[in-house]
Amino acid sequence: MGVVLVDIGGGTTDIAIFIEGAIWHAVVLPTGGEQLTNDVAVGLRTPYNTAEDIKIKYGHALPQAVMLEEIVKAEVFGEEGQQQIPRQFLAEIVGARAEEIFELVLKEIKRSGYDGLLPAGIVLCGGTAELPGIRDLARDVMGLPARIGEPQNLRGLVDTLHSPAFATTVGLLEWGVMHDLPKPVQQSANHSLKVPTWLKAFLPG
Repeated sequence: MGVVLVDIGGGTTDIAIFIEGAIWHAVVLPTGGEQLTNDVAVGLRTPYNTAEDIKIKYGHALPQAVMLEEIVKAEVFGEEGQQQIPRQFLAEIVGARAEEIFELVLKEIKRSGYDGLLPAGIVLCGGTAELPGIRDLARDVMGLPARIGEPQNLRGLVDTLHSPAFATTVGLLEWGVMHDLPKPVQQSANHSLKVPTWLKAFLPG
């Protein structure tokens, strides 16, 4: 079974195509959640930090799914107090950039030549994957089944880590545990630091 992982981070979108459990293609696109926030800041004429807060609290990837009467209050440059902004307008701004990201992902998938080998569809993770409506948008733009990837079978800080924002981090930790990576060699006063054999493979010759 083939599947494509799309990790939408702050400044980049990481794509990895898996077929039968192995990575066949990987690429990093120079766009991510920060671009959505910047669009909101420009479109609403509001400070960047305010735009980020508005995006997280009220953002939506599908304008048609937002009620016309829903209003968002936001600080606007050059105006006193908070201004009332239709939430649907906010969704139009956010949705347009999210759609562009998925179009770039689809273009990369087709360029890889593996677009016909992905019956399991798309798994979305990263902080932007928490945006309401983004799963449906991904499915519509790319024509593939889409779902949100979240860490599973966690113990301890479950409420904190049970989010697509931590899916990649938790997955890498689990991979390290499964492969039982050797502990790094500690440097002593009488011996120079030794580089583990497994790490040498990643170092330049």
